[in-house]
Amino acid sequence: MPTTAKVICVLEDGSLPRGAQLPTNPRVALDLTLLQDFTLNACLFKANGQQIVSGGTLTWTAKKLPTDTKPVWQKSIALANPTPFVLVPADMKNVLPGLYVYDIWYVDSNSKASCVLPLSPLHLEASVR
Repeated sequence: MPTTAKVICVLEDGSLPRGAQLPTNPRVALDLTLLQDFTLNACLFKANGQQIVSGGTLTWTAKKLPTDTKPVWQKSIALANPTPFVLVPADMKNVLPGLYVYDIWYVDSNSKASCVLPLSPLHLEASVR
């Protein structure tokens, strides 16, 4: 199972024309192992394709169900682009193996929060196969 992955996050700010390199569906399914370190490199772009390289934070939020209001866990980090979310077993010590969903939010320097990677599937395994 891979120990790193990359996602493209898009701030849908209405800027046009849409950047040709940006995915129309940025969702990325992830498979993680609870006992293994994992790095998710998140790159943030405006809708017109301009990369946002600093200012604000990115927050990864994982939930058991898409309708849950309380996350199972979350991790915030200052925007660096790519922003490396490094998950270690201690981050998930109270999490059971199973199916989850995750998303990524961007909070700019004015405290405005925007979802930049919509809910995506997350599969947590107990150990490496």
